[in-house]
Amino acid sequence: MRCRPPVIRRPTLQRVRAALLIVIAAALTCSHLGHLDPPNLQPAPRTILGTLAGVGTRIVATLMDVGGGEVLIPTIVLL
Repeated sequence: MRCRPPVIRRPTLQRVRAALLIVIAAALTCSHLGHLDPPNLQPAPRTILGTLAGVGTRIVATLMDVGGGEVLIPTIVLL
Protein backbone atom coordinates (compact mmCIF):
# COMPACT_ATOMS: atom_id res chain seq x y z
CA MET A 1 0.00 0.00 0.00
CA ARG A 2 1.37 3.38 -1.00
CA CYS A 3 1.05 6.43 1.21
CA ARG A 4 0.13 9.63 -0.62
CA PRO A 5 0.71 13.12 0.72
CA PRO A 6 -2.33 15.31 1.28
CA VAL A 7 -3.30 17.52 -1.63
CA ILE A 8 -3.53 21.23 -0.93
CA ARG A 9 -5.42 23.36 -3.40
CA ARG A 10 -3.47 26.20 -4.99
CA PRO A 11 -5.58 29.08 -3.56
CA THR A 12 -5.23 27.65 -0.05
CA LEU A 13 -1.47 27.32 -0.47
CA GLN A 14 -1.24 30.93 -1.71
CA ARG A 15 -3.15 32.13 1.37
CA VAL A 16 -0.83 30.18 3.67
CA ARG A 17 2.22 31.66 1.92
CA ALA A 18 0.82 35.18 2.20
CA ALA A 19 0.06 34.72 5.90
CA LEU A 20 3.55 33.37 6.62
CA LEU A 21 5.19 36.28 4.79
CA ILE A 22 3.04 38.77 6.70
CA VAL A 23 4.07 37.16 10.01
CA ILE A 24 7.74 37.30 9.00
CA ALA A 25 7.41 40.95 7.92
CA ALA A 26 5.66 41.87 11.19
CA ALA A 27 8.33 40.15 13.29
CA LEU A 28 11.14 41.89 11.42
CA THR A 29 9.37 45.25 11.68
CA CYS A 30 8.89 44.84 15.44
CA SER A 31 12.52 43.88 15.91
CA HIS A 32 13.64 46.88 13.84
CA LEU A 33 11.46 49.46 15.60
CA GLY A 34 12.03 48.27 19.14
CA HIS A 35 15.12 47.44 21.13
CA LEU A 36 15.49 43.72 21.72
CA ASP A 37 18.26 42.33 23.86
CA PRO A 38 19.67 39.01 22.71
CA PRO A 39 18.52 36.07 24.84
CA ASN A 40 21.00 35.23 27.59
CA LEU A 41 20.70 31.44 27.55
CA GLN A 42 22.92 28.66 28.72
CA PRO A 43 24.39 26.39 26.00
CA ALA A 44 21.85 23.54 26.38
CA PRO A 45 18.68 25.66 26.04
CA ARG A 46 20.34 27.65 23.25
CA THR A 47 21.04 24.42 21.38
CA ILE A 48 17.44 23.27 21.81
CA LEU A 49 16.11 26.67 20.67
CA GLY A 50 18.41 26.65 17.64
CA THR A 51 17.35 23.13 16.71
CA LEU A 52 13.65 23.99 17.01
CA ALA A 53 14.19 27.16 14.96
CA GLY A 54 15.96 25.12 12.27
CA VAL A 55 13.20 22.51 12.13
CA GLY A 56 10.53 25.20 12.07
CA THR A 57 12.37 27.06 9.31
CA ARG A 58 12.58 23.90 7.22
CA ILE A 59 8.88 23.13 7.70
CA VAL A 60 7.85 26.67 6.73
CA ALA A 61 10.23 26.66 3.74
CA THR A 62 8.74 23.36 2.62
CA LEU A 63 5.20 24.71 2.91
CA MET A 64 6.20 27.79 0.93
CA ASP A 65 8.00 25.63 -1.66
CA VAL A 66 11.17 27.69 -1.47
CA GLY A 67 14.80 26.74 -0.92
CA GLY A 68 14.85 28.13 2.58
CA GLY A 69 16.66 31.46 2.22
CA GLU A 70 13.38 33.34 2.23
CA VAL A 71 12.74 32.03 5.73
CA LEU A 72 16.26 31.22 6.96
CA ILE A 73 17.64 34.76 6.74
CA PRO A 74 14.82 36.35 8.80
CA THR A 75 15.22 33.56 11.38
CA ILE A 76 18.92 34.30 11.72
CA VAL A 77 18.21 38.03 12.00
CA LEU A 78 15.61 37.48 14.71
CA LEU A 79 17.74 35.07 16.73
